[in-house]
Amino acid sequence: MGFTAYLALFAVAASAVVFVVTRRRLSLAAASGLSALTFVGIAVASILWVQVAISGMDG
Repeated sequence: MGFTAYLALFAVAASAVVFVVTRRRLSLAAASGLSALTFVGIAVASILWVQVAISGMDG
């Protein structure tokens, strides 16, 4: 449970950083879109990583 919480906090923090950095250079819509893509990308990578880890435990 603790590791999942850290992954969620990392995803939120990364999304916030991407939003702040891109907001300075791009429009609000573009910054929001990139922030959402960052969050979804981290979430998908985390889910896949956990699935691979669980499938490796089937021995």
